Amino acid sequence: MSQTYKLNHIEGEEIKHIYIFTSDQSVIEGEYVDSNGNPIFTADEMKNIQDNNIPVDIISSTQLHGDDTIGMIKKKIISALQLELSTKELYLFGITTEKLNSTTLYKQLTHNETIPLSNELICKLLLNIVEDGCSKNEVQTTCPDLGKEDRDISYDDFLSILDWDDVHSYTIPIGQRLIKSGKTIPFIANPYNCVTIDRFIKESLPGSITTQNTNLLFETGKLCQNNIYFCIADEVLTYTSRETEIEETDILNLYFPLLVSIDNITNLSELNSKKQELADGEEDVINDTFLKYNSQVNMFYDIYKNGHSSSPLEYLYNTPGITAISLIIHPIYEIKFPLEIIFKFSLNPFK
Repeated sequence: MSQTYKLNHIEGEEIKHIYIFTSDQSVIEGEYVDSNGNPIFTADEMKNIQDNNIPVDIISSTQLHGDDTIGMIKKKIISALQLELSTKELYLFGITTEKLNSTTLYKQLTHNETIPLSNELICKLLLNIVEDGCSKNEVQTTCPDLGKEDRDISYDDFLSILDWDDVHSYTIPIGQRLIKSGKTIPFIANPYNCVTIDRFIKESLPGSITTQNTNLLFETGKLCQNNIYFCIADEVLTYTSRETEIEETDILNLYFPLLVSIDNITNLSELNSKKQELADGEEDVINDTFLKYNSQVNMFYDIYKNGHSSSPLEYLYNTPGITAISLIIHPIYEIKFPLEIIFKFSLNPFK
């Protein structure tokens, strides 16, 4: 069933604008309550909106679905908000809540313990943790160890950094991953929190960022309060050039890799000179065919929604729906499994 998503335009340390994507015609400006009486915003979100005078618009002409691809989500954003941009200039991230695994993160940060853990790497972790970010819709955070003299940090010291039994609000990228030698490498998901890029990532760029525009939105996981945050390339470059010493090429390679690999754009000046060309190219894709396709998809969602509310949809005769399902459970830790055990079991499974 179609959901209501809140799209947050981030610029610098603040939420610049919020757009509510919903097919529920009961949601009206000022009240922000759906047809079931459920509030669209939490009390903390509403307080943040009022305190910071954040403009809120309701978008009912375009629906976002959990089974939309990330590429489709970006196209819908550009079309609905009438942005003169290309999808290559958009970067998405979200916030989720989870109990972090200390062992997994330690191995990711140290690349399977091949490099020492430093303050800079610790900050890469802490700058992704936004306490109360899920309930208060906050994305800005800092690292107290940033700028301190770098030193090697032991695993025991690493365990004292966080309460690993607690649940934390954690920023995650939407639509791309950083992979090196088959291993996922964590990076700071919110580009406005990125005040440093460690040497290993810097040396891995470009080429290690994998775009996932064909992945479905629901594959990202549960997003806090259905909030999606989006950043625009020129705004990110302007901010990081002013507030940090990170090279523009590294920012583009990390957060907007297609601008570099496809359009050979490596800095803000080159981006500005090609902005119209990029926007014109996007207009050729977001056309009447695109709008018709989305209208047809929305129709199926509406059929389910309307039919389900009055009388549940029934399966056709002799078509019982899902009859089997197959699951793959991936272990958290790497396991060395001797082949003798597999062969021994296959030869005599009842032994």
